[in-house]
Amino acid sequence: MTETVEVAGTIRVRLDEALLDYLRSVHGDGALGEISVDAVAQAAGVSRATAYRYLGSRDELLYRAAIMLAEAHMGRCEEILSRTATVADRLEEAFAYTVRETTGDELLQLLLRSPRAEAIDEALRAMTGDLFSEAVRAGQEDGQVRTDVSAPELIAWQVEQLYVVVRLALDEEQARSYVRRFMVPALRPAGEPDAGLKPHVRAVLDDVHRRLQDLDRSVGRARSALDD
Repeated sequence: MTETVEVAGTIRVRLDEALLDYLRSVHGDGALGEISVDAVAQAAGVSRATAYRYLGSRDELLYRAAIMLAEAHMGRCEEILSRTATVADRLEEAFAYTVRETTGDELLQLLLRSPRAEAIDEALRAMTGDLFSEAVRAGQEDGQVRTDVSAPELIAWQVEQLYVVVRLALDEEQARSYVRRFMVPALRPAGEPDAGLKPHVRAVLDDVHRRLQDLDRSVGRARSALDD
């Protein structure tokens, strides 16, 4: 059973790599019409039947490729966001990353014009909402984010604002300004113009504390190495 799972995983990886390699080689919207499950199967070195079992129809190929690209972007974005101290910082960096990297991903943008565009867009909205979710809920708990509007509503609003920024074709600095001028004030607790200041200071101090702990551990390891 374990061997079967391992083999299945290997086949999936080969098909995924072959799919992305093929798509990276095409140019222009019309080139998507050339893709087929047979072509991907041949590139991956597996049978046609195996490819269809793992990948499904041609339209499913396009959907899967878009999701793989989006997941890679989300992972890189999350890595950047993990280094932020506040909800405002997290939001700004998420918008900046999207404008800088995601909208510049020609392959992903090409797939968003494919026959599966609607399903791909729906999946991207859900993934983006997940990216914002934890920060919004935590921000409501510690006073950075208003609580008179539910977290799901705020998350949906943030996702929609991200789409607005993309449609306006703002550059990275303009996107950052949009977040600071319009979005952050709208997220503050009602009637508190300076809301979020104390949580911001606390978050910064917590971040400094974590960094000092990391430094202390590094120094400890260095001392141990010298003693050895």
